[in-house]
This record gives sequence, C-alpha cells and structure tokens, in this order.
Amino acid sequence: MFFLFYSLVWVMWFGAIVVFQAYEIFTEWHYLAVGLGMALPVFLLPLAADEVGPSVSDGPFRAGTANWCGESLGYISITCAVCLISL
Repeated sequence: MFFLFYSLVWVMWFGAIVVFQAYEIFTEWHYLAVGLGMALPVFLLPLAADEVGPSVSDGPFRAGTANWCGESLGYISITCAVCLISL
C-alpha cells in the first residue's frame, strides 16, 4: 500500500519540477540528488517496518518484508542507473 501512495509523491515531485521549470537550472548532480532522495524512503521504510512491524514468528510477514526490501533495492538501482545515464 505504501508504494501506491508514494507513487503519488513521485508524480507530484516531478510535476513540481516541471511546473516551476526547475529542470532548466538542474545539472546532472541535481538530478542525481532528486533521484536518490526520492528512492531513499522506498529503501528505508522496509527496514523500519522490521523493527515496528509484526513479530518474527509471523512467517508471511517476514517473507513479505524480505521481498519488499528486494523490490526497494531494484527501484534504487533503476533510479541510480537513470541518473547516471543522464550524466
């Protein structure tokens, strides 16, 4: 459910960059910072969910969190790749 809501944040964030024409002053480092900044919550939330989430004895939740971490790493690597390609 987090990714559904966070996708709205992504759209609004890039929408604000376009509406305010911030892309005109962005360098490759700005794009890298934006991409990594937007990917950071996707990576950190599953790590925090392990601490405050269901207990370790809940098997399905453990597997779900592990898959969630794997997805987060995938999103981060894609975001970094896109940022580095723009360099």
